Amino acid sequence: MKLLRTVRSEMSRTVCSWKFYVAMILPFLFLIVGSIDELRFWWDRPNYTDVFNFVTYIVPFGSFTTMMILAACFPHSSSYCDDVRQQYSRLMLPRCRERNYCLAKIITGSITGGVAASVGLLLFILFLRVQFPLVLSDSSMVNSYIIMRETHYCGELLYNEMYIGFFAAYVFSAFCFGAICGALGITVSGFLPNPFVAMFVPFLLIQITEIIPVHLIGSWLLRPRHVLNGSFNIGGWGGSLAYTALFTFSVIMLCCVLFRLCVKRRLRNE
Repeated sequence: MKLLRTVRSEMSRTVCSWKFYVAMILPFLFLIVGSIDELRFWWDRPNYTDVFNFVTYIVPFGSFTTMMILAACFPHSSSYCDDVRQQYSRLMLPRCRERNYCLAKIITGSITGGVAASVGLLLFILFLRVQFPLVLSDSSMVNSYIIMRETHYCGELLYNEMYIGFFAAYVFSAFCFGAICGALGITVSGFLPNPFVAMFVPFLLIQITEIIPVHLIGSWLLRPRHVLNGSFNIGGWGGSLAYTALFTFSVIMLCCVLFRLCVKRRLRNE
């Protein structure tokens, strides 16, 4: 079985599951609940606030990051645990190469994790756009982002009045962050095929990157949370988005290598 067919088979299993759709709606519901007081206050005053204010007020908080991690891991991180418990991997491995099986797991976990994290944020933005303008140019929050554009590439987008580009970059960053978390969930399940471990250990790993500074290149360059918040600037917004994509791809490839080693070890021990 070729890699594409293996990925399609894994995607079908995930997309046909109720978990996938619950994971997509969870961040949206959390954003609504987290901003319910502000929504009640500002809903009848649409000319005094904007979508930008809601998004930048809610998304950077740690509680929303936790929800995004759980949502990204929920659809697919326990799939390898299910394969081991039901001995499905023994059925699949003779039909496809071990490399294809591991790649398909990581790719599917990354895609579904990215979709789960980004769709909820996109729905929140679209919901707010029904009542509020995207950006009020005289907003103090917008001005603060513009001032910080040297260290926050989204500020450069605002400075150039690329408002739709700003929100597109935010959704793209959420997708990349979710993809990293989804890949981490699958990788952790290879070490210990327990669905609870696969769900919650990625959260701990993300927290570790915040607690332990990395001095090799720069602590902010290697922290997944900065990918979500866009709190860096490398060669303008184009270079920053390219770095986000490269960082995400590198982490996913590392996860694939580690997961394959775990699968090999398990096969040897069986």
